[in-house]
Amino acid sequence: METCGAARVVQTLGARALVEVNRHEACSHCTSADLCQVLSGRGTLRLEVENPIGAREGQVVELLAARSLGLRAAFFVYLLPALLFLCGVILGSEGFRWPPWGAGLLGLALLAGSWFIARVIDRGIRRRNELCFTISRVLDQLPPSAR
Repeated sequence: METCGAARVVQTLGARALVEVNRHEACSHCTSADLCQVLSGRGTLRLEVENPIGAREGQVVELLAARSLGLRAAFFVYLLPALLFLCGVILGSEGFRWPPWGAGLLGLALLAGSWFIARVIDRGIRRRNELCFTISRVLDQLPPSAR
């Protein structure tokens, strides 16, 4: 398990909790933080996480990630679309001897297909809970004025 930094519990949902985490702080520990820095930006992120210790609203807690999907996610988001686009252009121009606009359209079609593949894989990851966050311990209690 890998620590993801501190988060504030916004709402408790039985054995789960809704937490608010500073996106920059949470992502700085990730092995692929440099790859997705452009897309993540700054600000807060709300996550529904496992709450085995019974943390309450307003508490600052430490989050753990069950599994790091950094390299696999980077492959499906960045490398696969680029490879399929290039393969489409090369296949269209060299393999089928299409004009440049036809090869470009084939490249764009394969690029769209790669986004569909990434979406299907994302749904599978969510359904199998491969990327699961858990509250590991309570770090601090927020003062009532900060809530």
